[in-house]
Amino acid sequence: MEGELDKLVSEQGSGTVSVERITGREPLGSWPGARSRAQFWLHLPRPEGEMRWALLTIGLEAAGAPRSLRLRIALDRASVTREFKPQFSAGLDETVYLKAVYDVTPILRKRLGRGDLHRLQIFYDLAQPAYFRDATLIAAFEAESAKYAVSALTGARVLEPGEVTVEYPPFYRSFGGERRASLTIHSPYHEASFDVVVAGHRAGPLQGAGSFPVELRFEYDGSLVPVSVRYNDPGYKFYPKRAIVTDIVLEEVLLPRVELTLEVAAATITGDTLRVEAVVRNESEIPVRSILIALLALGGQLASKRIGRLMPGEEARVALEASLSRLPLRPQSVILTLAGYAMGRRVEKSLEVSLS
Repeated sequence: MEGELDKLVSEQGSGTVSVERITGREPLGSWPGARSRAQFWLHLPRPEGEMRWALLTIGLEAAGAPRSLRLRIALDRASVTREFKPQFSAGLDETVYLKAVYDVTPILRKRLGRGDLHRLQIFYDLAQPAYFRDATLIAAFEAESAKYAVSALTGARVLEPGEVTVEYPPFYRSFGGERRASLTIHSPYHEASFDVVVAGHRAGPLQGAGSFPVELRFEYDGSLVPVSVRYNDPGYKFYPKRAIVTDIVLEEVLLPRVELTLEVAAATITGDTLRVEAVVRNESEIPVRSILIALLALGGQLASKRIGRLMPGEEARVALEASLSRLPLRPQSVILTLAGYAMGRRVEKSLEVSLS
C-alpha cells in the first residue's frame, strides 16, 4: 500500500454543502491521440444563499514524478493556475498519479449566479504524456435555515490486489440530517472488483475498468467514521494491477421540510397522442427550483417540461403530450417523474399512470 490521504477540510455550520465529481482518462498534450485542450462540465446546484467557500481537486497521471507541469487550468474561463504543482503523488506501474487542491471561492462567487453548470478547461500542449483522471468540487453555502457538516480526505491511496485501506475521516456527531459518503476509485482492468464499506454500510458490487465515483448513505454517530476499500484478489496475475482511491468525502445536510406533491388530473389517448395533465405543488418550507417534469415509458423519455421555481405553497398545472406511434408496443402504463433542487439538494417524486 502506497500513498496517503490527508485531511482537506472538516467543519460544521449553518448552510448546505454540495459535492460534484467527474472522472475519466483523457489524454492531454501534443503527442498523437492527445488533445491540447480538454473541457468538462461540473454540475453544482446553487442554493439561495451566498457561497461560503469552494475547493477544487485535480488528479492527473503522468510519466515520472515532475515537480510541476506547464498546464493551465481554467474554471468558467477564469484561470485557476498556470502551473500544475502536485501536492500529492503516488506511483503506479509505469506512471505516477498526481494530485493538487485549489481554492476557487473567488471565481465561483462571481459566476455562481449564472447557472448550475461550470466549465472546467485544461490547456496542455507539451509532448510529455499526461492524462486527466478526476476532479472534485466541494462547496459550502450560507443558509440560516439549514445545517451541514463536511469532512474530506484528498491525496491518493494506491492498492495492490488483496490489499485493503481503512481510513477514519474526522466527523461531527449527527444532528439528524442525511449522511452521505463518496469517493473515487480508478480501476486498472475489467475484472478488478472492490468492496467499499462505510460504518458498516456496503456499496457494491463494484467491478470493471476505468474511473468511477462511489456514493452511499450511512448512519453512524461516532467522531471518526471507518471507511474501508478492499481491492479483491482475483487469484491470478494480471497487468496493470494497481488501483487508486482518492477524495473521500463525508457530508451531512439537514434542510427544512422539503416535499413536492404530484397528482394526475387527467390522462387521455387520442389516436396515437397521449396527453397527461398533472398538478405539482410545493409543500416545502423553502423554494424548490429547476423543477423538471417528465413522462417515461418502456425505458425511454416521451416528453418533458421545465416548470422552473415554485415558492412554498405554490402550485403549477402542466400538460405533457407524447406520440405513441414510435413505440414498439402500446404501454399499459407510463411513469411521471418530478425532480428539482432545494438549497442544492435534489428533490424527486414519481407516479405510475395507468392507461388502461
